[in-house]
Amino acid sequence: MFEDFFYKNHDPLFLVDRDLNLLDCNRAAGVFFGLSTEEIRARDMDELIDTSPFASLLASADLVDGWVRGRTLQYSGKSILPCDLRAMRLRPRSGGVSYAIEFARLSGDHQAFRDLRQTLAEANRRAEKSEQSEKQTEFVNRKLTSFAHRAAHDLKGPLSRIRQCLELFRLTEERGEDGGELLDLAENSAAQLYEMVNALLNYSKTREVIVERRQVRLKDLIMKVIQIVPDDELQEDWIRVDECGEVICDAALIQIVFQNLIENAIKYQDRLRPLRVDIICQVSALEMTVCVRDNGLGFPQELADQIFQLFERGHSHIDGAGIGLATTQEIITNHGWSISAKGKPGEGAEFAIRIPISDVCDPGSVT
Repeated sequence: MFEDFFYKNHDPLFLVDRDLNLLDCNRAAGVFFGLSTEEIRARDMDELIDTSPFASLLASADLVDGWVRGRTLQYSGKSILPCDLRAMRLRPRSGGVSYAIEFARLSGDHQAFRDLRQTLAEANRRAEKSEQSEKQTEFVNRKLTSFAHRAAHDLKGPLSRIRQCLELFRLTEERGEDGGELLDLAENSAAQLYEMVNALLNYSKTREVIVERRQVRLKDLIMKVIQIVPDDELQEDWIRVDECGEVICDAALIQIVFQNLIENAIKYQDRLRPLRVDIICQVSALEMTVCVRDNGLGFPQELADQIFQLFERGHSHIDGAGIGLATTQEIITNHGWSISAKGKPGEGAEFAIRIPISDVCDPGSVT
């Protein structure tokens, strides 16, 4: 029965063993390769067809009780033509293992259909990528529009005051009056404007700078910051710093982070009680958390995300550019870390920096 199926079949068939030795072929196989059956039997399989897909094909045939499909290339002179193939494991009565392999050259229509399907799949992938890119562009444009609006609004204030002061000063000169207060107000507005522009430039540089990582003892870096912040009106023990061990970071950038956070604590202190700042380190299996906690004015918790945005301030009555925390978050994000804020009006604020344990050199040294 198998002999009838094999030799009389109109589809080209090979009979091979597990090592891809050609045992036999039918007449249709000769027609397929343009050779006689004797010429095919005298050749190695590798001369006729690319056998590299056969190992996985035969392995699949071992698992499936029936035909399994694959693809390969047929060698025809100097041309290489794609073709489909099917394989089925046979169980000869004489024992051993053999496989029937059937070949079918891809028709032009069939190949065109496959090419079209592949082209459509690629077009869908490009469309999805383009849609994602458009969404990202739209998001960035919204952020830029918001940034431009806030920048124009905040810069317009001191510029407008400077102009008004100059106009009023001209009138006082014409009347022979003293315009010293107007000049002081203009000078203060110019200083505020300078501070905002300088902070914006620093923020821009922070976004573009390349993070240069090295091993840094975090407490040493924090103590360096404490030495340069103004503390004339503070008690001697106004700040306490845990031992935080060594981390892999850009020392110059992380110094800016702690300088911003500590200066914020000083700026937003509650004048009715002595300022207290605690820098606390805690280690878990996944990360080290460094908290900068103060007992200052605090802020409503609903503003916890908003205060990291450009020009946002928790207390509008206190001078500031509203850029320091945005710069802080940008630096932390560029390190692959994260930062969050907690606050309560009248009780203080806490900023938690989470550092992946892979950036902590000796977690056991943290106290």
